[in-house]
Amino acid sequence: MPLSDLSVDDVQAAAKAQELLHLQMLDEIETGPQGSRHHAPNADVDDVLARHYDAEVPLPHRTQGTAIQGHLATSEYSLNPLQTRALQLVCRFLDTHSAHPDSAGQHLQYTGGPGGTGKSRVVEALKLVFSARAQAHLLQITGTSGSAAAQIGGTTLHSACGLDTRRSADKRIPLFSEAKKWVWKQKLVLVIDEVSILGGTTLYEASCRLQSLRDCPDKPFGGIPAVLLMGDFYQFAPLIDRSDITFSNGLRAITPLNRNRWSLNMEAVVDWARFNERHISVFVSTHTWRRAGLSQYEIAQAIEQGDDSKCKIPGILFYAQGMPVVVNKNLYTGLKVVNGAEFTAADIIPNPKHPGYHLADDVTIHFGPPLGILLQSSDTASLAVPVLPAEMVLVRPISHILEPTDSHFKFLSTKCIRRGLPVVPALFLTDYISQSKTFAKVLLELRGNRVTNGEPSKCDFTSLYVQLPRGTTLRGIKLLSPVRPQDFIGNKLDQTMVDAMQRLKNLASETKRIYESLGCDASGHAIL
Repeated sequence: MPLSDLSVDDVQAAAKAQELLHLQMLDEIETGPQGSRHHAPNADVDDVLARHYDAEVPLPHRTQGTAIQGHLATSEYSLNPLQTRALQLVCRFLDTHSAHPDSAGQHLQYTGGPGGTGKSRVVEALKLVFSARAQAHLLQITGTSGSAAAQIGGTTLHSACGLDTRRSADKRIPLFSEAKKWVWKQKLVLVIDEVSILGGTTLYEASCRLQSLRDCPDKPFGGIPAVLLMGDFYQFAPLIDRSDITFSNGLRAITPLNRNRWSLNMEAVVDWARFNERHISVFVSTHTWRRAGLSQYEIAQAIEQGDDSKCKIPGILFYAQGMPVVVNKNLYTGLKVVNGAEFTAADIIPNPKHPGYHLADDVTIHFGPPLGILLQSSDTASLAVPVLPAEMVLVRPISHILEPTDSHFKFLSTKCIRRGLPVVPALFLTDYISQSKTFAKVLLELRGNRVTNGEPSKCDFTSLYVQLPRGTTLRGIKLLSPVRPQDFIGNKLDQTMVDAMQRLKNLASETKRIYESLGCDASGHAIL
C-alpha cells in the first residue's frame, strides 16, 4: 500500500503494534529470555512467578567456570590486555562468589577511557559469557541515556530502576511489584554505561532504589554482587571557508550552540538534497495558543525557536528522503529508538490536513507535521511492523507545552502547545549528541555556548575534548572558524576533576598490581 494511502487509523494501528513489539524486546533486555513480565494487573503474584520464572529458568552450566568462559570470550572478541583485565576481574569475582556467596563480598569496578578504546567490547564479551552459561537474565545492562543504552543492547538506568525524573523530592517512592523485586534479586551483575554523565544524586537515588528492590538497605546498589561502572570523566586541520562547505560528500558538523545547529542544519539539508536530487519538504510544527490576539512577531519568534534539552520538537523541520536524522526523545527503548540515536529518514506518511504548498520546483512547505516519519538503521533490519514497510520503525508527532517561565521562551505572553516530530537532521549535531560517534569527515565549531556582544565565549574544555576525537583522521577534521588562542591555551579541566581522575589512576595501578599478584598474565591466563 502506498504510504500516501495510509489513513490515521492505519498509522495508529501500526503505532500500537510497534509499541507492543517495543515492550516485548524491552522485556527481553530487562528480564532475560525466559518470558515477558507484562501481565494482567489482577494476576496472582505467585502465578506470575511460577509461570515466568520458576518453571522456565534454565539450569546454569556448571561444567566451566566463569573465568574460563571469560577466556573464550576474550578470544572471540580479540580483547587487548586492558580489556581482558576488565573482563576477568568480573569473571574471577563471580567464580569466588559462586563458591563462597556469604564471604565473597561485593565487587564494585570502574572501567574508563575515551571513546574508541573499546569499553563496549568488554560489555559484549561479558554478555557472551552469561549467554554461554544460560544466565543472560542474571546480567543487567543499562546506560545513563537512551543512546548509550541502545549502543550496548541495554535499557536506561531510569527505566530499569523505575526512576522518575519528574518526581518531586517530597513525593513518595512508588511500591514495586513482587515480580519486579524477584527479577532484581536474581541479578548477579549490573553494568551502568556512560556513568560519567550521570549526576552523583541520580546515582545515589539508583542505589537507594535497588536497595528497596532487593530488600537490602545496607549495601550499595542493593548488594548486587558485581557492579561495573563505565564511562569517560573527561567527556561530556586547515580552516574552511563557509562557501566551501558541502554536505554532499558525507561531511558532518558539530557545534556547541543550538541556534547555530538550527540554522546550519537547514542549509545543510538543502545542500544535501539538491546534490542527491531529492525533494525538500519543510514541516512547520503546529502551535496552539491559549488566547488570541498575539502579535505576528511573537508567533514568528516561537516558531523560529528550535529544539533543545527541554523541548524535543523543532519549530521547523527540513526533510529530504534518505537524509540522516537523530531522534530527540526516548520513544521505544526496546527498538533502540532513543534520544541521540541516528537513523536514515526512509519516508514520511503525509497528513491530508496539512497539504504542501510549493515554494520552488523542489521545495514544498506544510503548515503542520506529517502523520509520521519512517526511520531505518542496521538495528531495524529484522523489524516487521504490521501496515509498515519491512525494516522500518515509525515515529509519530508528539506535543510539548511552551511555557513563558522557560528561559528560552520568556518572550511568550501565554502558554503555547507545539506539536511536531521529535526528529531533527543529523548533518549538524551538538557536541553532547555527538558523543560516541565518529566520522570520516567532520566540521568542528570550537566555541563556547554563550555569546556576549557578538563574541562567543571560550570553548569549554569538555566540548573541546568531545569534539576533537570525533574525526577518524586528522586530515578529515575541518574548522568552521579561525582558531582563537583562548580556546586552547590554558584551557584546562577543573582542578577538582583533575584530582579525582588522578585518584582513579592510582586505583587502576593498585588494581593492576593486585591482579598480577594473583598469577595472571596480560591475557588473563594463570601463570603456572
